[in-house]
Amino acid sequence: LEPTSLLEGNLVLGGALLLKRRAVSKSTTIAGEEVLYTDDNDDYGNLGILPRSMYVVECLVDEVIGVALEANLPLLVEERIYQRAGRIEVEIGENVSKGLGSYSFVARVPVIQRLDGRPFNAKVEGERISSEQDSKSVRIPISTDPQLFGGPGQVPESSAAQSTSVFSTFNPVESLDEYDGLSDDNKARLLIRLESFSGALPRPRAVRQSASSDGYSEGAAPTLLDDMLLPLIDESIRRKYQIRDAERRGDVVEAEELQRQVSRRQTALELAERARSEGYEDEAERLEKEADTYKSSRADFTQDEGSYSRFLDRDDWYERETQARIKRLDKSKFGNLLDGIDLP
Repeated sequence: LEPTSLLEGNLVLGGALLLKRRAVSKSTTIAGEEVLYTDDNDDYGNLGILPRSMYVVECLVDEVIGVALEANLPLLVEERIYQRAGRIEVEIGENVSKGLGSYSFVARVPVIQRLDGRPFNAKVEGERISSEQDSKSVRIPISTDPQLFGGPGQVPESSAAQSTSVFSTFNPVESLDEYDGLSDDNKARLLIRLESFSGALPRPRAVRQSASSDGYSEGAAPTLLDDMLLPLIDESIRRKYQIRDAERRGDVVEAEELQRQVSRRQTALELAERARSEGYEDEAERLEKEADTYKSSRADFTQDEGSYSRFLDRDDWYERETQARIKRLDKSKFGNLLDGIDLP
């Protein structure tokens, strides 16, 4: 058993099976005598999966307990998880189902009740934590009760049906410093909120194993969470992260190539940052407005320039003229018709 939730204060358990492929048992006849042997080159029709190959298979708690019982193997759990969850004294009673219900397989399952008379915790992963004791109780995984985030598994229901935008305009991370300040909990919650995220969150074990500083002069390599989140955030922030990552790995060629591929918006933002640091506030504001124009003309500002059809973007001249007309608009002539509409 292992923890599966990346959300802080949420104790959710899952199963992990360590499986080892057996060799195929075969026989042949030599000098009239049958000889048994194992074929180490037979992959059972599964390309590349040879005997003695080992795999970690993620599964549910029920499944790993079932395998342990059937194979008569010990069920292991991390000591810190066991200590955190504590122990609850229970009694096992008989199922008293009657009538047709007694023929159901459910009738064979014994009833487990707490001796203190309190009900078992029924809180779902991600729900509010009200006390320290609350954080020690094992919770129901999101994948078991998907209603918490309104969608199947750990993926939120897309809000695209309610949105009139071609792509999402949700921009939760606005600077590289802000991204660096995100914890694993922040990144996991952010992925859940993003309608462009279509997958399941990795387990903490997988995130830990993906973290490495090998070959880095400073800092750490991107983790599995970074690999999932970076493609979904603002392209200018992603590009800065990638350039810094290449520099930390000492890959000068890749860093220079990434620098040559920066978008017009990122160039304007970097120039604005430099102008502000040198005391040219007016020039910095002009460049930031220029960057905003590039952003508003893009159909999807999270994607790199040229990664999708340019016909989905607005023309620069059209966007500039539109914003100029809006600025000249006298809102007082429209009464309350424009209330709640975000105009520049």
